[in-house]
Order: sequence, then C-alpha cells, then structure tokens
Amino acid sequence: MLVIICLLAVYSFIDIKRRNEELRFKNNSMPMKPWDYSMKNKGDNNV
Repeated sequence: MLVIICLLAVYSFIDIKRRNEELRFKNNSMPMKPWDYSMKNKGDNNV
C-alpha cells in the first residue's frame, strides 16, 4: 500500500514538473516568434 502511495506521489510530482516546463516553454516561445520575424525581415532588407 505504501509503495503505491509513493509511486503516485512521485508520478504526480513529475507530472506537475513537466506541466510547469511546458507552460514556461510556451510563455518563452510566444514572445520570441515576433522577435524572430522582425530579425528575419531586417536581415532580408539588408540583403
């Protein structure tokens, strides 16, 4: 019984960690997209 509880606790902890990383990745990637586009446009104009 204790083993099952421990496994559930570890699994839920890993799941929460993974969700936080996914949210962080989404938040980081969203503002970067317009920045990437502006950098590409500047590069195209220079060429």
